[in-house]
Amino acid sequence: MIKKALPILLFLCMAFAAKAQDKGPLLKPTGVVTDFENVFSGSQETKLTNIVNEIIFKTGYQIAVVTIDSIAPYNSALELATYLGNEWGVGDSATNNGIVILLSFNTQQIAIATGLGVEDVLTDDLVKEIIENEMIPQFRKERFYLGTEKALDRIIDELLKEKK
Repeated sequence: MIKKALPILLFLCMAFAAKAQDKGPLLKPTGVVTDFENVFSGSQETKLTNIVNEIIFKTGYQIAVVTIDSIAPYNSALELATYLGNEWGVGDSATNNGIVILLSFNTQQIAIATGLGVEDVLTDDLVKEIIENEMIPQFRKERFYLGTEKALDRIIDELLKEKK
């Protein structure tokens, strides 16, 4: 019986190990702004960090801004943003109030992933509008900092409306 079960057990162990590797590399945040793609200058990263910290202070919502040169092995930027939000613990676990803004300029993909506790305020339609109206026009002009700043300004406006 044990001899028959051993190959099945080994197969299951290999399957679980392969599934664990599917998540891609273990990325570690460097702060509320994690610029893996190195698109922001030091002063721009500091300014974005200050904006994010202001949002956290004024609203209680937690935000992470991430730039990355590839979304592989994920199928979409949103899938990766959601994974990073969960993996990094962005947001309060009780209220699920995390927001991850993921920018991959190399692959020309943008996503804003919201926790369940934010979806009533930052709806899918509103997120799409922020990306299309605040970010993309600036990114097309290679104004990456300005597009990100405009998106954060719009997000704080929407979150503060909800707090009233």
